[in-house]
Amino acid sequence: MYHKLCKTFFLSLPIVLVLTLLLAIGHVSGQGPQPPSPNVIPAVISVSPHSQSAVSSNNYLARWTVSISGEGSTYTLYVTFGDGGYLNRPGVQPGTYHYNWYYDNVSPGTYYQTWTINGVGGPDQDNSTVYRQP
Repeated sequence: MYHKLCKTFFLSLPIVLVLTLLLAIGHVSGQGPQPPSPNVIPAVISVSPHSQSAVSSNNYLARWTVSISGEGSTYTLYVTFGDGGYLNRPGVQPGTYHYNWYYDNVSPGTYYQTWTINGVGGPDQDNSTVYRQP
């Protein structure tokens, strides 16, 4: 009887240890980034216009009005202009801004912009499109 009890104990001990280890690992790895608390005002970026044409009579200039709002005192704004150019601007306060970009050194075509802010209540993203005319 003693032999059978020892055998059962030593056979079940590794199973118990493995389950304990898996539970501990799952508990630790399950503590990823926490979402903002419910009382945090979400960060919002809004770009206008969402689509426009860049024409030769205006030197292929595109213009946007960008509104940033949220609870953060500052945000990092990152913009890709679709032609290889980008803007990385930390310390942008909530408000309304105007941005220009020339598409004069690229071929006619469609260029997609991505506007992203990171900070308290973020990130958030908006998109726009420029049609560069011949």
